[in-house]
Formats: sequence, structure tokens, C-alpha cells
Amino acid sequence: MEETSGQRKVVGAVWLLAAIVSIGAALLLQPFSEWGLYTTLLAILVVIMGITGAWMLATGKGRVLNSRMSVKSQRILSIIGLVAATILAIGYLVSDWANWTAQDALTIGIWIAIGAMFAESLVMMRDAS
Repeated sequence: MEETSGQRKVVGAVWLLAAIVSIGAALLLQPFSEWGLYTTLLAILVVIMGITGAWMLATGKGRVLNSRMSVKSQRILSIIGLVAATILAIGYLVSDWANWTAQDALTIGIWIAIGAMFAESLVMMRDAS
């Protein structure tokens, strides 16, 4: 089963939106001058993710999973990835509820974007045998 351009555009939109929201939240939660090296590296990763998402949204190109994997392998990987990304995002949301920092906002944005990628691959394979 091949991914459609529309499905790639949805993932691109989620990645772009996750990047914008998480960087905006990070800047609201903690001034840039207080960010450490790790938080800055996370921000760079989120910016790259946002640029990739904008490219996917504009062109509909890109690949979420390797097309040479069997459908069963893709489905298993997608389920494991979606469950893991969901648990990690919820864990970050709950664990630091009162003490959010820029690092937390960026990390949550990354996990949401990764979860969306795996969710899209599950939608893509819903009709595959």
C-alpha cells in the first residue's frame, strides 16, 4: 500500500504546527537566554522538523516508512511507535505539570509529531492485507 500525497501533507502540517507551537511555548515558558545546550539542540531539531513538515505540506513528497517492509512489519512498527510516543508525550505532560520549561515544551512537540507520523502510517495501512 502506497502513501498518498494527501497523507504526507497531513503529516507535514502536523509537523509544522507542532514545531510552531512547541517553539512558541518554549519561548513563553523560559527566556532564550536561560536555555542550556540541550534545550538549544532540541530547538534546532524542532526547527528542522518544522522545515521538513513545511516541505512535505507544500510538495506532498516524503516517505514515512520504508516501502520495502512488509505490511505486517509496518503495522507492528506503527503500533509500537504510536503507543510509545503517546506514553512519552503524556508522561511529559503529567510529570512536569507545575514546572514546565522550554525543554519540556520542545520534547512534547517532538513526541506529538512522531506520534502523528505513526498514526498516519496506520491509517495508510487500514485497507492493506
